[in-house]
Amino acid sequence: MRVLLIGKAGAGKDTVAEYLVKRHGFRRYAFADKIKQIAMELWPEEFRYRKPRWLLQQVGSKLREIDPLVWVHYVFRQIEQERPERVVITDGRLEEEYSVCRSAGFAVVEVRCPDPLRLDRLYVRDGVAPTLREAAHETEAWSCPKPDFVLDNSRTLADLYGQVDRLVGILKNRQAQAV
Repeated sequence: MRVLLIGKAGAGKDTVAEYLVKRHGFRRYAFADKIKQIAMELWPEEFRYRKPRWLLQQVGSKLREIDPLVWVHYVFRQIEQERPERVVITDGRLEEEYSVCRSAGFAVVEVRCPDPLRLDRLYVRDGVAPTLREAAHETEAWSCPKPDFVLDNSRTLADLYGQVDRLVGILKNRQAQAV
């Protein structure tokens, strides 16, 4: 069972992924994990007071200029080495990521949340809301044309978790029918 989570920053993708890991035995992956590792090693001072979203966006973009699928290839190699039964990738943000994951059999799940609530959450989590430059970056601007499922994260955690449980049930049924 493979899930790609998509959605804007602060929509709740990591919250959904954490629940999938704890409740349903998924293994978590993220395209941005290696980006964060590289940036923290090279510019540790930038992480002292806040999440340096612009720096992370730039590191990711510059390496995608060399290989547009560099982060997808990196994560897929990890998945291939570890071979978990259930996979969730937490941070699909670009059309290329969506296309490759869809071709690899991932269910594409969009997590949605109204902008005011999403921005409030980012402020609480990161200590600051995204700047206009950060919000306009390609990784925040892309909108998925056809997610397989949509989770509405505008209400309570219990409501969100209920939606996730139903999603996993649907995916289990599809998996059983495919066998």
